Amino acid sequence: MATFTIQVPNDVARRFTALCGDRAEREARLRRLILADVTLAEERRPLTETRGRAQRVMVRLTAEETEAVDQLAASIGFARSAWVAALVRRRLLGRPTFARPDVLSLMAIRSELRRMGLALKQMTASVQAAVAGQQSLESELAAIGRLQRELHDIWAGLGQAFHGNLDYWDPVDG
Repeated sequence: MATFTIQVPNDVARRFTALCGDRAEREARLRRLILADVTLAEERRPLTETRGRAQRVMVRLTAEETEAVDQLAASIGFARSAWVAALVRRRLLGRPTFARPDVLSLMAIRSELRRMGLALKQMTASVQAAVAGQQSLESELAAIGRLQRELHDIWAGLGQAFHGNLDYWDPVDG
């Protein structure tokens, strides 16, 4: 894993540390910011990037259709052109397109999943130590069961988010 070293003014560093509370949270927040920024940059990369310059596509719509597109775009936090581009990309590439707040939420979820993975490793080590010492495993097994249920719920929620996003961009029947 790469390590970045940056310098910021002392006042900014103090305020950021106060915002985060501790070093672990500060590092987690910086990771989330970097991941969100990279994800957003990748989403904004034009489809034609590998094939040349991005091209402008003009679409003529009636006033009513334009108003409907504007309303749909605004309802999910997109500008009209971004909404139309996302619709085209969904049809061409089959991938989801999320608004920036959703990308940030997904990055936070990813960070939480990483935290839970670390907790699961610690619990596993605790169970292994208990087995070696022939101690009771009741509390460790209960904690692992809770974590498994929590992880299952998060995975299900992520699946629903992606399916919902893809469904949004699919053609409307009727």
